[in-house]
Amino acid sequence: MTLDRLRAGTRGIVTRLDLDDDTLRRVAAFGLRPGQTVHLARRAAFGGPLMLEVGTTQFLLRGSLARRIEVDQRA
Repeated sequence: MTLDRLRAGTRGIVTRLDLDDDTLRRVAAFGLRPGQTVHLARRAAFGGPLMLEVGTTQFLLRGSLARRIEVDQRA
């Protein structure tokens, strides 16, 4: 499943990032790497960005990038 398909309030384990090197470095700086647990805290209205939490770091991610990140859903 891709990150953009998680429901708000759920967690997933990052399994794959299909991103170019520059984008991969940027999201890795926030802790978004394979094996990390990510919490989808909120979704913005009308397809806006996703509010994510990785550890104690909170950040926004565009849906277009979230569609290229695969996760295993966790409760």
